[in-house]
This record gives sequence, structure tokens and C-alpha cells, in this order.
Amino acid sequence: MTVREHAQETPARPGDRARPVVVGVDGSGSALDAVRWGARDAARLGVPVRLVHAYPRSDRDYPALSMNADQIRAELRAWGADRLRVAEAVARETAPGVPVELRLHEGDPRVVLRRESEHAASVLLGHDGAGGLSRLVFGSCGLALTVHGHRPVVVVRGRVADQGSIVVGVDGTITAARYAMKMAALYGTSVTAVRTWHAAPGDPVDRHDAEHHALVARMAPLTEEFPEVPVEHLVLRGRPGHTLLAFGQHARLLVVGTHGSSAFAGLLLGSTSQSLAFRAPCPVAVVPEDPEDA
Repeated sequence: MTVREHAQETPARPGDRARPVVVGVDGSGSALDAVRWGARDAARLGVPVRLVHAYPRSDRDYPALSMNADQIRAELRAWGADRLRVAEAVARETAPGVPVELRLHEGDPRVVLRRESEHAASVLLGHDGAGGLSRLVFGSCGLALTVHGHRPVVVVRGRVADQGSIVVGVDGTITAARYAMKMAALYGTSVTAVRTWHAAPGDPVDRHDAEHHALVARMAPLTEEFPEVPVEHLVLRGRPGHTLLAFGQHARLLVVGTHGSSAFAGLLLGSTSQSLAFRAPCPVAVVPEDPEDA
């Protein structure tokens, strides 16, 4: 397949085609794990998988290397195109018959992936603990893609399994829970909905029961929407981060939302912003808030 190079993506009109699953490719092994995950998701959804690589613009000459800016950019383009072809082979082996699109961009990966997310079903990134693309996207720019992006972002890391429940933190809107239910329906698995609470002076003795009732009520519209998905409702006293990390040991996927006032979103937007995305023992999906789910 020919690698298409873009200086700027032309926005697609609604209905032009099915939204692809977008995967960021940076040459790492974890990125190839993300390609495999993305190809399988694309097959289940009946959409293309789009593999994207972005390389930085170089405007400087490097006399010590006997290379000028144009030569540096040509080398970066060639390296990126090669990484995309390797990723394409992995995608085709994983999900034969799924259309594979290759996109090579010059620019900041955060900006490129945010733009790609506008017309994507989801965006996937690999993370192996050594940095790379996911660390850049989720790092100093304040989680640019998840906060300002338009679609769910899945960080593929840790144990990548084809079994286990999808675990979702339910706190704030139900956007993340809806995504968890949708993916569970596609995967043919169950959902574990988790709500945490902290004891406070003056709490009623039935606080736990009240929290459990609230969780069941919050999930009720989704259990009606996805009757084929078994749902376990769990209410636990404790910290949300530790709770989800513990459940991640046996989860197929952890799902959290970005609703700013929720405890689970604090894992992403607060002082311990990267703890879940970078410490979880399994892939993590970060789902932007949908105001209609408030």
C-alpha cells in the first residue's frame, strides 16, 4: 500500500465513510501491540484501521553530520514510511480483509493525533514504560489528546488479553460506562462497574447501601440498552486509583472518563495524572465526556 503523506488533513464530511480506528505508530513494540488491538477492533466494527506516524519538522542544518534541513526531513520521512509499512504488515496479519490506511504527517504528534481523532472511532497508542509516543501525548502538554480530543483513547500496555471483564470507573457522567458496554458487546464479555467512596464524619450507617443503589440506578439505562452484556455492580470504600489498579490485574480493559469533577478523572487530570495510564497492568481506555450523558 502506498503511504499517503499529509501536511494537513482535509476534514471528512459526515457520512462520507465509516470512522476508522486510528493507531499512532512510533516504531516501538508496544505500538505494534496497539496495531494488533486496533486491527481487531476495526474488524469487529466493520471499519478501516488507520495507521498514523508523525515526524517533527526540521529547519536546521547539521554541519557536523554533513546534512542540511531538507536531508534530515527526507530521512525522517523515510524512517516513518518504513515504520508504517511494518505496522501495515502486522495489521494485515492480525485482521485479514480489514482495510488498512497509512498516514505520514510532518508535525507535532499531539496535534496530528488530535486532528485525526476528529473523524475516528477511537485512537490507540502503545506504551511500554520507556516513553515514546504515548508519553509525549500524555505528558507535559496536559494530556492534550484525552482532554481536547474527540474520541476514546486507548493506551495499550501491560498484559494484552483476549479474556476477562471490562472494568469501568463510574463517577460523573456515564459516557465511559456506555463505551465499556459497547465494547463488551463487541467482545462478547462482561462489564464490572466500580464506584468508590470515602468515609466522612456524619455519614449514615447505610452509606454503602446508598452508594450501591446509586450505582445500579446510574447503570440502569445502559443495562437496558445492552441487555446482552452481563454487569457486576461493585461499590468499594477506598481510593479510586488503587481500586482500579487492583482490578486491572484480571481485566481485559480498564475504562475511565474525563469528566472534570469526578474522582476517576482526577487520576488523569490531577497531580497523579499519569498513574493509571502508565501503571495499569492492562490496556486503559480514556473516554471524553459527552454532555448528553450528564
